Amino acid sequence: MALPLLKNSLRFLCVVRLCGRNQARILQPQRRRAREGNAEKNFPLFFRLLSSFLPQVLRYPRSIHEPLFQKSRMLNLERRTKILELLDKHGQVAVVELSKRFKTSEVTIRNDLKDLHAHGLVRRAHGGAVKVATVSMDPSLKVKAELHADEKRRIGAAAAALINDGDSIILDSGTTTQQIARQIKNKKDLKVITNGLNIAMELFGAKEIQLIFLGGVIRQNSLSAVGHFAEDILAQLAADKLFLAVDACDVEFGLSTPNVEESQVNQAMARIAKETILVADSSKFGKRSLSRIAPLSDIDIIITDKNLPTDTQTELRSRELKLVLV
Repeated sequence: MALPLLKNSLRFLCVVRLCGRNQARILQPQRRRAREGNAEKNFPLFFRLLSSFLPQVLRYPRSIHEPLFQKSRMLNLERRTKILELLDKHGQVAVVELSKRFKTSEVTIRNDLKDLHAHGLVRRAHGGAVKVATVSMDPSLKVKAELHADEKRRIGAAAAALINDGDSIILDSGTTTQQIARQIKNKKDLKVITNGLNIAMELFGAKEIQLIFLGGVIRQNSLSAVGHFAEDILAQLAADKLFLAVDACDVEFGLSTPNVEESQVNQAMARIAKETILVADSSKFGKRSLSRIAPLSDIDIIITDKNLPTDTQTELRSRELKLVLV
């Protein structure tokens, strides 16, 4: 029975081979054994055959199986594209439902979501994924001040409690940091560095506060000074704490804002501060904007409101970030 099996194997190899010369090498084992000398005569037949065709088989994947790999990649691409379409339509997807829809394993779906998450196209959630929200608009301070006003007041109070007499702090422009400014006017020997006109006007006249306003080009929407003038001044200063308000905060992407120049000034602020404290209401989380300011690993404390989703709270704490909910 062994001989018919070997003969069938040889026939199969002859059919598969694409190169005539290699085919001849497999079809003529007697001629090859004669050239290889007496030592091979003692080598078992099975292993001689294996050693003759194995190097050729190892060359097959590129020439024979590559179309199959390409087809597999296309199926993955099509499935992941449809997953994105479902997310765009429904806002969230579940692994179990996707597995049934596409008639594939849950492991495959999890790999799809993992890949999409790595490319910033989805945000992983328990049992599935949710759509990544983006912030492209840059509304005025007047509009921002009316949004989540109660939450911002509570966040401002919690942040102000972290400021001690004699501290040197940075307040970036924003309506949440303006709430901090309103609650520190009675602090003593306080040095406040800011690029926000709204912050400067809020603290103007406070006798125990030394106000340092950064120069630069004033942006109309945010009333903030940006550009290399502001960055150059920051490079000459140092601060104990930076209170940073942002437009978007994503666990993977970090903190971001719609304006590139604003993000560059924020980065310069973070470089000179001993401690960076994020002050943002819960509506800012799970979103990304155009220009990245910093990864979450650069943040020491996060102060937000109690409406922050539980899964986001868990994710932040798993990264050993100090989270304050008010």
